[in-house]
Amino acid sequence: MQKIKNIFLELPGYNCFGCGPANNHGLKLEFFLDEEKNEAVSYYQPEEHLVGFPGILHGGIQATLMDEIAFWVMFGLYKKMGFTTKMEIQFKRALNMANKVELRGKIVEKNDKSVKIKCWLSNSQKQICTEAIVEYVIVSKKLWIRNMGIADVPNSFKEYFHEM
Repeated sequence: MQKIKNIFLELPGYNCFGCGPANNHGLKLEFFLDEEKNEAVSYYQPEEHLVGFPGILHGGIQATLMDEIAFWVMFGLYKKMGFTTKMEIQFKRALNMANKVELRGKIVEKNDKSVKIKCWLSNSQKQICTEAIVEYVIVSKKLWIRNMGIADVPNSFKEYFHEM
């Protein structure tokens, strides 16, 4: 597996809750490409302060994990950047806090303006506990600047934008 480079480390003020390594309260996720399966993957060991019902990872944190893996699928496999427009989640079974969670995702539809990703969270027994379909709009540099308020876009970002 190959690690997906986090180019956001170059962005001033970057402190993402999901993938920011410097966010003291964040998940500090890292992402990898599984070339054999054409998927992106990550792993997360739940922290006790993120519990929902006793012993179960909070559903909102599971949704965050889904949004994160879906973005990095798009970024790592399609080489595009986008904003989440829709997420449909199915909670299939309780995700126990004691076990490491595997996050996986793959592209199911794509065009030059949007991408749809299927992702899932599995427990240590490789049982799928949570599934989602996440949709993104591929952003142009202009849309990125308008939404992010950052006019000075690092050069490494430019190849990931959809130019209209």
